[in-house]
Amino acid sequence: MTSTADSLPTVWVLGDQLHRNHGALRGRVPGDCRVLLVESESSVSSATWHRQRLHLVLSAMEHFAFELRDEGFDVDHRRARSLRQGLTDHVAAHSPSQVLATEPNRWDAHQRLVQWGVELVRNDHFLCHYTDFARWAADRKRLTMEDFYRWQRVRLGVLVDDDGDGPQPVGGRWSFDHDNREPPPRDGRRWPGITRFELDDIDRGVLERMPSGLTGADPDGTWPVTRAQALVRLAVLSHVLVVHVEAHAASVDLARSQMDEAERRTYLAESLFLNTVRYENDKLESYMKRLASR
Repeated sequence: MTSTADSLPTVWVLGDQLHRNHGALRGRVPGDCRVLLVESESSVSSATWHRQRLHLVLSAMEHFAFELRDEGFDVDHRRARSLRQGLTDHVAAHSPSQVLATEPNRWDAHQRLVQWGVELVRNDHFLCHYTDFARWAADRKRLTMEDFYRWQRVRLGVLVDDDGDGPQPVGGRWSFDHDNREPPPRDGRRWPGITRFELDDIDRGVLERMPSGLTGADPDGTWPVTRAQALVRLAVLSHVLVVHVEAHAASVDLARSQMDEAERRTYLAESLFLNTVRYENDKLESYMKRLASR
């Protein structure tokens, strides 16, 4: 016998779509749907996994299921031989009125879910849906990332001003690629440290049941497994980048300010012509050494 709750629709969340406010979960509240997550044994066994990568995937799913339950959702997080078996077992257990999922990121998964009768919701995890890109690309004579990024900025209003003559880039330039091609420093300095997250009971439980024969070291808290952890990592990274970029820009400005007019013309002409980062770095390094010797 089925209960009245069994008529609820099911929102199936795939392992790479763990976001509360996107796709098929957008706008949902506890009580109006059941959430399904399937851990596929065939997916785990059919690939050569690094221990930390597999732990990241499985632990992220476990944490997401925990967060949804804590919010009040009825969550069916099941392990099954395959994704299809997980779906079949869920339907047999709960008789949902319909099963919805966000469009998968892979075409083969997209086709399989359609064949299994899953109703797909437009994927909004990315700033550009593939149908939007197809319309933009349809009549173009060339396809370059620079043109695409410019179209995206205008379409989304990112760092653009419109003074009546059409959208213009903030700062007067569309691209700063020429300024962003430097390799990592070669002076032996250490990379900035990162925040590592303490493994919790869910992390340890996932680690205990992971299959043997995986490559690599055990998880050490390097990889965020929740949205909250990811936001912490983003905040730290943003701070570190801003500090380092500002310090580097100051040193470059100082070096260029010490060049005479002829040296500046030579530097700009040769760097633009050769368009090589190593050349620019070597030129600036020589000027910095000259400054240091004064």
